[in-house]
Amino acid sequence: GTATAIIERGCPVEGDGSAADCPSIDCAQILTDGYSTGDGTYWIDPDSSGAFEVYCDMTTDGGGWTLLLSADGSSDYWGNNSINWYSQGVDNTAPSMLVGNDYHSVAYQKLSTNSVRLCYNDTGHCHTFIHNLGISLFDFFDIIFEFLSKK
Repeated sequence: GTATAIIERGCPVEGDGSAADCPSIDCAQILTDGYSTGDGTYWIDPDSSGAFEVYCDMTTDGGGWTLLLSADGSSDYWGNNSINWYSQGVDNTAPSMLVGNDYHSVAYQKLSTNSVRLCYNDTGHCHTFIHNLGISLFDFFDIIFEFLSKK
């Protein structure tokens, strides 16, 4: 078969994630479309409200994972009962590598997910939870906290 790519102003119509003016929908789409250059930062705009930078893991467990949050184990930012679990993400500049600092991506509330991969210490210690809800991690935790507060 023959593949055709439509290019507008140097950017494929579907976006390749290489710049703020050429965002893709998410890391999985960048990988699927063949624009991955490996693990690192890319630009996405999942809800057409404006592009922001994210870290994409393009190699682990099939690749295409968008970093929504990371935690520094000595910080209470993501601690038990922290308001940040049900607060919107504020970081629109992604880390250039996985370093374990507190990070709360704008993608946390903007990117719909059907699965979430949780890792401890590094990408070699992960578990994938498949929920098939098609909602953001923000909405996922908001629903849980709302449910628990009514008990």
